[in-house]
Amino acid sequence: MALRSCWLGVVAAVALGCWACTAPQGAPPPDQGSRPPIARATTTATLLKKAECPVDGLGVVPPYEGGVAVGGAPHGFVPTRVMLCVAGQKASQAPDGKMHYTVRQRSGPYTAELGKALELPNTGLSDPNANCPAFVVSDIYLLLVNAEGRAYRTDIPVDYCGQPLPEVTTALKNLTLRTDRTFSVVGKK
Repeated sequence: MALRSCWLGVVAAVALGCWACTAPQGAPPPDQGSRPPIARATTTATLLKKAECPVDGLGVVPPYEGGVAVGGAPHGFVPTRVMLCVAGQKASQAPDGKMHYTVRQRSGPYTAELGKALELPNTGLSDPNANCPAFVVSDIYLLLVNAEGRAYRTDIPVDYCGQPLPEVTTALKNLTLRTDRTFSVVGKK
């Protein structure tokens, strides 16, 4: 155990020393306010070369399956804005039985409040004895976007019922978003 602690200390010292040799003069040390917080996750999401909601609706409309891998942005990715893909709550049913949804692509500036909320851990696994609401909030399709327009679909911290944490929903409500575009998607039967 002592050898492992010593080894980790050496690795940390070397990494910090390397940073000090290559960092611009006057730049703050890493993780001391040099960039906004990044969403936590156990896996890295798929990089999207262009930030936009999926026109096929994958991950946005029921059954909320498929689409790009959800996870966290890698270390060093600096989000400057967010994009939220939202399916309308009212869908119309076509004669073929398929549902037609209106999807709104909304975007706005990335905020520290949202970054902090996305870093929170899930508050437990499913509890079969929990008193959960009869409805579940649909998946939140949220993209973190950098200055170059590249994006990652971030995962959302949830409670034991699978609902987004209150800090996340509050941070999302506090965002200043504008609608970039609206389009229709045909869902599955």
